[in-house]
Amino acid sequence: MSMSLDDTEAILREHFAALAVAKKSAGLGHPVFALEHCLPNYETEALGAALGESLGRARHLADPYWVCWVVHAAEQGYEFDGLEYWQSFADSVPNWSSRGDRSQLRRWFKAFAQTYGGAEPSGAWSIHYRNICWPVTNALLPRDLQVQLAQCLFNARHQLARAYDLPSERVGQLIQRHSQAPSSRFEWFLQQHDLVGRIVHALLQGGESQSVLHAPTLHRIIGDLNSKRHAREWLKDAQRLYVPYQFRVSGQRTDFMHPAQGRVEHSLAGQSGADERALLVPRLALRHVGQEKWHASLLVPSFQGLVQLHPNLRSHLERASVQISCHNEGASQAVAVLAGQPRERRLRRWPLEGEALLKFAPPNPALDLIVSAECQLKHSSVWLFKRIGEGNATQITGLNVLAGNDYIVVARDSGRISGLGRAVAIECEGAHGVALELPGVITTQREAALQAAGLVVRRTISIRPVGLLPRQWNDEGLGEWLTTEAACFAIDRDHDFDSYQIAIDGEPAQTFDCGNERTIYLQLSQLTAGRHQVSISTRRTLVKATGKIIKTCGTFELQMMVRPPGTWVPGTLCHQALVLDVRPLNPALDDLVEERLTLGIQGDHARSVDVRLVLHDTSGNALERHELLHHRLPITEDVWLKALHDFLSRANATQDFLSASGGYVLIESEDLGEYRISLRHEPRPLRWAMKSLRNNAWL
Repeated sequence: MSMSLDDTEAILREHFAALAVAKKSAGLGHPVFALEHCLPNYETEALGAALGESLGRARHLADPYWVCWVVHAAEQGYEFDGLEYWQSFADSVPNWSSRGDRSQLRRWFKAFAQTYGGAEPSGAWSIHYRNICWPVTNALLPRDLQVQLAQCLFNARHQLARAYDLPSERVGQLIQRHSQAPSSRFEWFLQQHDLVGRIVHALLQGGESQSVLHAPTLHRIIGDLNSKRHAREWLKDAQRLYVPYQFRVSGQRTDFMHPAQGRVEHSLAGQSGADERALLVPRLALRHVGQEKWHASLLVPSFQGLVQLHPNLRSHLERASVQISCHNEGASQAVAVLAGQPRERRLRRWPLEGEALLKFAPPNPALDLIVSAECQLKHSSVWLFKRIGEGNATQITGLNVLAGNDYIVVARDSGRISGLGRAVAIECEGAHGVALELPGVITTQREAALQAAGLVVRRTISIRPVGLLPRQWNDEGLGEWLTTEAACFAIDRDHDFDSYQIAIDGEPAQTFDCGNERTIYLQLSQLTAGRHQVSISTRRTLVKATGKIIKTCGTFELQMMVRPPGTWVPGTLCHQALVLDVRPLNPALDDLVEERLTLGIQGDHARSVDVRLVLHDTSGNALERHELLHHRLPITEDVWLKALHDFLSRANATQDFLSASGGYVLIESEDLGEYRISLRHEPRPLRWAMKSLRNNAWL
């Protein structure tokens, strides 16, 4: 038996007062939501009828029951589907249509916020919808937004490890950046960053934190999310990666296998130094044009990794233009920098120190700050290029040369590199070059000359990626990997040593014996997102009269950029599209009439699909258009077959088929476009047909 309104009001006031004290004492600033009430389901369902009876008797909204009104309005907000609110509210509360007062209800929500520290709407949503924003905000996460939020959590899952200790406002901004094709109401919802961040923290903690949300309310939302298969899987994956951020400490697990067994594995469970930067360092290249002449080119880096970290920059790059400062040509469309491979542009003059090589228009403060810091030529007195074949030379950022290799050395001051080799012409204003050909053995005098020019002779190991190749790589150890990949390398050496030493990000090095093997293999797994520096040194033990001395023979520096992978939702494409499954592949009109045509449609769950049947005559003119189905994606075979059966079961539904020479099934889905399934018609000879004059139906 339901309680009276007086008893319900007293229980609710006592509950919210205690909840407000508990949240305030926690010191985390979490507001109280009207959905966090203590009423059981049967009391909640009966509340609307009881309030309607009270409204009929009092002929106005009664002040003694104002908390009951707030709770019921929040419950209706939780069931809100984005189409209409007040009509459903009136259906649940008798007498509301004639005696309800939306303004009074809004004032009571404000009183709830002042009395109990309740949640207040923010953002553009609260400006455009002054009344409805209050109950929907106090509903926390309405049912129709739950799947979209779960998908955003899945999209942002690789950034959730660092979100554990972020404030709610920052978490809300993170989630907003990872929304893909949101509905208009979900966009309004995401603008409330603090509210979204609090909900995300509560959902990912799985009910462990009592200070964020009232436990029964949180379990209710999680239960509703888990009732939807896709949302359940997305939430589970996001919760798995939402852990407190941990720094790597000494004594971590390290597994070593002898090179004879083929692998060295080094596990890094939680690296420090993760950041939100992508590899945007520009590289230079030289192209041989004959007669000791070379052109200088800039390899414009791909911004694909940056956009994956900051999705909000994509729309700006798709509209903006970009100009290369040393290119001396007009601006081009900036969308080209989103390609997966670097773009090559010839340089007319050598870049100045500290000069940003790319300039985007119109300006974007966030993008311009990144570009000015990353997209510039590294300061140096000389630049080194390794020759590849006869026509190309690629830049080596480390200025390290190896015996037996050929190089091109470029400098602004020709005197800096005179005497290193024969002069070559660099057809680029402000650049001078020499061809450097090193013998297999470098003399002491030659090594001194190279060092005076700023070059370093390296007697070291060589390293190359093996297995799954990185996203970017150059011969001097600069590469890019994903957080889901293990970086694997083969280490070759041209000198003998007893052991090698590995240090990551300047932390204490670990030493491994390697025997007499010429090639060893190294695997670095579980690197966190960010920039990492891996130093590999070879060491030899020398026996002297004074004892054993450990000498470092050679070193190699790896610059590794690790970023999260691009978002991919299982069962969907990486871009917005419709995916159709039609059987048979070339259906006939009879297949449709006899219900043998099966159809399944996959796509963005936020979009709806209209399916129509169009019949035409021999000239291709449309005879009839029939509405078969209007449904939100996805459409399963069961949904399609039921809609088709209902259509064919209608009276006179098939009489137009006899006069049609063909047709097609038209599938339309908003901005995703349309698709037509052609229906062949191969009529058999018809000897006679009978038409009833009574009901105008064919027999």
